[in-house]
Amino acid sequence: MSIFGFVLLFVLPSFPGFVMGAGLIEFGFDVEQSATSTWMCDCIESETRSAYSSIFSTIQSVAGFIIMNLLGVLTEWNGVNAAWCVAAVAMGVDIVILVIFSRKYRNRV
Repeated sequence: MSIFGFVLLFVLPSFPGFVMGAGLIEFGFDVEQSATSTWMCDCIESETRSAYSSIFSTIQSVAGFIIMNLLGVLTEWNGVNAAWCVAAVAMGVDIVILVIFSRKYRNRV
């Protein structure tokens, strides 16, 4: 969902395109967040779940800070459409990584 939102922001530079794209992005992020919590409860033992949750939160915070700064510099140099394109590609890479992990650890549950 988030990828389609980023694509809409890139392709439709109008206010309705922005509203639809932003809505899809937020909905996709909400689905991803709830799926991550569900996955952690299913796949990580309760004794170590809080440590993993803390590690994931820290990684997301640091990565988010770095990525937002890099996207800001990219937007200054090339405009907003370049940032939307990079964000869509990053979401695609994220999905590929999740599929690889899912296939690798599917039988462990």
